[in-house]
Amino acid sequence: MKANAKMLTTTRIRKIITHFIDNCECEEIKRFGFDESFWETTYECEEEWVDDDSDEMKYSLIDNYLYQFGYHTLEEEDAIAKEELIINYLK
Repeated sequence: MKANAKMLTTTRIRKIITHFIDNCECEEIKRFGFDESFWETTYECEEEWVDDDSDEMKYSLIDNYLYQFGYHTLEEEDAIAKEELIINYLK
């Protein structure tokens, strides 16, 4: 990790994911909310993550959340593509 880089904390991760959920255009995601089982998908990754506030970092976190959420099953039912959903949020 770079000397002046900030570590991505669980508080910050929750804030980013919750903001995505609150502002997402998919009602199923809003209803689902933040599930504590999300932390299982991040186990042992925390030390490598840097909070650089970039879209790339946020994209990675949201992508991880959507995978844990099971969004791929909604995509199969003609929901907005995951990539489009994330890009629309980041605009």
